[in-house]
Amino acid sequence: MVDAAAVTMGLSAAGSAFGSPAPTPAALRWGPLFDALDGDGDDDYVTAVELIYEGYLFHYRESRVNTTPPDARETTLLAGDFFYARGLRLIAARGDADAVGLLARLMAACSHLRSVGAPLADDDALWAYTMGGLAALRGGRRRRPPPASSSASMPLWPTVVPSTCATWRAPRRGV
Repeated sequence: MVDAAAVTMGLSAAGSAFGSPAPTPAALRWGPLFDALDGDGDDDYVTAVELIYEGYLFHYRESRVNTTPPDARETTLLAGDFFYARGLRLIAARGDADAVGLLARLMAACSHLRSVGAPLADDDALWAYTMGGLAALRGGRRRRPPPASSSASMPLWPTVVPSTCATWRAPRRGV
């Protein structure tokens, strides 16, 4: 079981550098779901997930850990980047490159959804799916490379002739 009070205290301490503290303690959002799926009770991993989520909140919603004035947009973006980096660093320090990659894709997908004006519920769905993916990665159910015998019969990458690449053009999407 994760010590939610310790995780919350860590979030609040990290946010103190960026403004006045929020009037109420931060409620954990995705860390408890990850913990329930993972079942390991790893405070550091839950802290990392919540730090990354706080970075997302600073960028796209409202921070749980501090109050910043509306005219302090640069400060909130800097705080969001700080929280993202701090959370990813905790996971990367464990050598879990697959989890870092999954979380980076989550951040990119949420950024895209914000740029096209999708409902915030879409972001929440991605966060929930990602928690399941993180728990699966930690459970040892990583994607395995194909056995050597099957890779010999079928190449992983098609053969590309450079002269054909120069003449081929991708269709325009009209974006």
